[in-house]
Amino acid sequence: MFDMLLRTQEALSQLNNSMLELQATKNFDKAKEIIDTAEQRYKSADLSLNVSIKDTQKYLDSLGALKVNIFNNQIKHLISVIKKTKQSSSKLDGFSESIVIENIENYEGFVFEDFKLERLLLSMKSLNITVANLVSFISGKNIPDFYVGQNNIPLCQFSSYVMSSAHSFQVIDMVKKSEEAITQANEYDAKICIEISKILNLKINLEAIQKTTSEMELIIKQVANKYDLIRVEDFTNLNKFQQMVALGKALKQILDIPIIKNGEVIKNVRSIASGYIKID
Repeated sequence: MFDMLLRTQEALSQLNNSMLELQATKNFDKAKEIIDTAEQRYKSADLSLNVSIKDTQKYLDSLGALKVNIFNNQIKHLISVIKKTKQSSSKLDGFSESIVIENIENYEGFVFEDFKLERLLLSMKSLNITVANLVSFISGKNIPDFYVGQNNIPLCQFSSYVMSSAHSFQVIDMVKKSEEAITQANEYDAKICIEISKILNLKINLEAIQKTTSEMELIIKQVANKYDLIRVEDFTNLNKFQQMVALGKALKQILDIPIIKNGEVIKNVRSIASGYIKID
């Protein structure tokens, strides 16, 4: 009778242990699912961000090339014609800075240095981004590593941890570990959500840069076309010459409009440009 009770108790204990092991396994599977889902969300956001980064740099490169072209053509031409007015300098009065023909070659380097995406983003207050963060974003960083547990076990290794630990720990400890795994997986998911929100904020600012850059390029081309239509080679026709100088000054002032000012993307490019010349 006693032996029967003992065997029954042992059987019930084994059944209970099996149920606990099953529950622990389910917990670990759930934790892994939470992690995998979070990582997939992050990878998707990160991929989209990298596309936006490349597209934004293309916008900046295009605007930079246009600015250099304007300097090497319209601005250089304007200075050359003004020199014929018997001025002793190739500097053009009324500009926000003096422009010397000999220095135009250096302008290209300045433009493309200023138009590096990293430089622009670091100047933006709303991003509150560090150099390290930015480098990881632009280089296409891997999923953030958030380690958990006293044994410093990565969340992605939970399943293997269960298999190797099942024979060395009591079942009750295994269940406890599995419950901790779910808690830690949820914490991991929360951290991933924070990282994704940073990515989305960065994307919003990248789109703003694209919009401003595109609008600025259209305005510059429009004013440059007006300049070319009235272009003269001397001051014989004083009226046209004066109009050309006015257009040239306005063109240079528009070229000087920054993409980022006071830590924010300029959103009213057309309004600012209209302060220098009528924009259709």
